[in-house]
Amino acid sequence: MDTTRGPGSVEDEVRGLYRAMLAGWNRKSAADFAANFAEDGESIGFDGSLTVSRADIVADLQRIFADHPTGTYVGKVKAVRLVAPQTAILRAVAGVVPAGQSDLRPELNSIQTVVAVERGGGARGGSR
Repeated sequence: MDTTRGPGSVEDEVRGLYRAMLAGWNRKSAADFAANFAEDGESIGFDGSLTVSRADIVADLQRIFADHPTGTYVGKVKAVRLVAPQTAILRAVAGVVPAGQSDLRPELNSIQTVVAVERGGGARGGSR
């Protein structure tokens, strides 16, 4: 996240990070989802469980995708806010189309937050 490019491009980069996270989940690819996190990134599951590190995120999601029919996320970014020179917070509303269904289930809607930090030439989520 190159803050010298201006707030619009930082916002675009963080939005792209979020889209990539959802795309990895929707493909049921633990590796693609986790690739968007810093090595020491953190992910909080729908049940409040905390997973720390990219490797553990991959391992946990591989189990989830193997053992559970997961839905497809549809997200709408509500805000991206730069809170420090190399840190931004994204807030989104996400809906879920349950596995085997074709419509969103409003009772499954959630608020999602991504803390994005510039690391090694690009934004990464969930970094401490």
